Amino acid sequence: MPRRLIIAFTCLICALAQPASAQEPFVVALDVLPAVAVEKLQTALSSALGVQLALDKTPTSLPTRGVLVLGSGVAHLKTPSLTAAGLVASAPMVLVAASTFPAVESADIIALLKKEKGVKIAHDGPGSASQRCAAQLKDVLSTTFNEVHKSPSSPPAQAVKSGGVDLACLEAPLAIPLIQAGAVTPVLVAGDERLAAVWDVPTAAEVGLPQFSSTAWFGLYLAGSEAKPDVVAKTNSALQSVIADDKVLQSLTDAGLTPFPMTHRSADAHAAFQAAEAERGK
Repeated sequence: MPRRLIIAFTCLICALAQPASAQEPFVVALDVLPAVAVEKLQTALSSALGVQLALDKTPTSLPTRGVLVLGSGVAHLKTPSLTAAGLVASAPMVLVAASTFPAVESADIIALLKKEKGVKIAHDGPGSASQRCAAQLKDVLSTTFNEVHKSPSSPPAQAVKSGGVDLACLEAPLAIPLIQAGAVTPVLVAGDERLAAVWDVPTAAEVGLPQFSSTAWFGLYLAGSEAKPDVVAKTNSALQSVIADDKVLQSLTDAGLTPFPMTHRSADAHAAFQAAEAERGK
């Protein structure tokens, strides 16, 4: 799963379980969500859980207690416990190339990839959406890649932007701002439709790869001792209210994210979906 934890909230007052002296920080780690959604979720979760969440922009690791929004591949994480609390949204992966790559048109890049061997492609590691995307692309093109496993301190987006690698499969919310800034060369959207925010970027089918389709999904999880039924229910209720907000819906769309339908956003539906994804990834 994507390991870039770009925004996090640390609780200043935590009264959910043990005495305060024995408690670890209560953290909400949010991955690739737009600012409007982050702010709304912060407020809703603070109210639902009876805690005041404060912004922490420099998370260094996954918390052992708290609420997290994480992406596909979460079953591969080595954490004490993660309880599904509700699906949030999905997004197509977007293939981008370094601005130094010796081709700029999508069709030319694909043609080059079919011939060249040892092209460097960055991903977040085994089980992550970016790694699955890279593996599928390799199979579709019948080629080989030099896979570069990046760390949270130097994620694929940063590696391809700096020219340290040739390619990267990025979640749409991460790819869109880089494309808009001209920091990378867009190749294709690995989904059924173009993205409104970067409409000029073709789909995989449009460049002759109709079988190439790769999606990342994001879910809300409870980590550690907070995973009690009433806390899961409160967390899910807060999530549902946030996603129903018109401004949040628009911000998700602008970021290339598609919210899961309400019927798929319950904690039970999320757990079933995650189990199916883990089985599919074996």
